[in-house]
Amino acid sequence: RYEIYRRAVVLLPSNSFMIDQFGLALMAVGRHDLASLLFEGAVQRGMWGHVNQRPVSKYVPGLTAKPWHDPDDYPFLRTLENAYKDIRKEYFSARESNPEIFTEEAENLHKGGNWTELRLKSSGLGWLDENVKRFPRTAKTLKSIDQTFTSIKFSSILPGTHIRPHTGPTNERLRIHLTLEHSGGARIRVHDKWHSWPQGKAIIFDDSWEHEVLNEGDHERTVLILDIWHPELPEDKRIVH
Repeated sequence: RYEIYRRAVVLLPSNSFMIDQFGLALMAVGRHDLASLLFEGAVQRGMWGHVNQRPVSKYVPGLTAKPWHDPDDYPFLRTLENAYKDIRKEYFSARESNPEIFTEEAENLHKGGNWTELRLKSSGLGWLDENVKRFPRTAKTLKSIDQTFTSIKFSSILPGTHIRPHTGPTNERLRIHLTLEHSGGARIRVHDKWHSWPQGKAIIFDDSWEHEVLNEGDHERTVLILDIWHPELPEDKRIVH
């Protein structure tokens, strides 16, 4: 992997995805010094705003760049949290009756454990009706909120799962996790701060910042993931790809 991305960066020196992946490959073999130099060079060329904020597809300058956001600044999250028990009940009911609809994560981002997901809404495709019909109360709650969710999915990781450091595609969006199941032992790092998942509560962060997840507990961690537009992104720029 290291050699593939090294050659790709030589051929495509302004490709943000290749630079990010080569830097992560350097980090994986212990060359954090070279990775830092690579990322710093990209920032100096205006590709990104910070060495740890590296959207791999699209970077929009000028948007407030902070890894973690305060849930209190997003009042609609209270509606999600109030519906947490219904959403959780539907999730576990579907998993028990139709486990085959939950698929393993396919981006090769994790090692150990297991990571499964089920999408309800996909960026560019909209609502996935075949999946949505299994979660009527969840869908009713989500559609009642005066907020555009560009993508929605359930995500579960088992003990022993490590989702390696990576970055999201763009800083145009923020990511929400509504915690459906977590009894302790799992944590997430965004930039340089680690947080956990309080049961029944929502956390919100900018996933264009480098982040990783560890489940060192004895039980699964399950969340509902929802993406929203960065609140400072102009309406005419809010284009789903």
